[in-house]
Amino acid sequence: MESNVAINSILHVLTYVFRTRIVVGGTSILYRIKLHEVIAPVPTHEFNVESKHHHHSKLTMWDVGGGKKLRHLWNYYYPGIQVVFYVVDAHNKNRLEEAKEEFDRVLQDTVLKGVPVLILANKQDLNGALSKDEISSYFGVQDITDRYCDVIETSARINLGLTECLDRAIELCKPKS
Repeated sequence: MESNVAINSILHVLTYVFRTRIVVGGTSILYRIKLHEVIAPVPTHEFNVESKHHHHSKLTMWDVGGGKKLRHLWNYYYPGIQVVFYVVDAHNKNRLEEAKEEFDRVLQDTVLKGVPVLILANKQDLNGALSKDEISSYFGVQDITDRYCDVIETSARINLGLTECLDRAIELCKPKS
């Protein structure tokens, strides 16, 4: 059925997941979007890439592994990226400082200059997960003026916020008239 969809735009989305040995949920989000089902969490050691048709657009989504040994390779995936999904485990408050430091490095990369960023505050289905406002404040979203940046509350497990992420990505990449 998807092969009959008329493609009006093709988007390249980088699902940039800060993680160490802890499963943040970026791969789960990628496959929940692609397959409409939850997969068993597996750490990404290199990258995953999938395409998805959504509202007459084709999104190519790169899920880049976030282990410290791989972070220096992230910039090789940046050329052509139109939107960054930065996935954060909103339930694991102990990892936020390091996630924020990596986020700041992503924002400083010249190849991604001006590229819109959606911070996906994942694991909202768990009690005690930080809210959109709390993540926004912690990551200083209100101070980011060189690009569009917002936070979306998500949960791959219960399919929360994922359609909104795709809709927002498509909207952000529409040609300005």
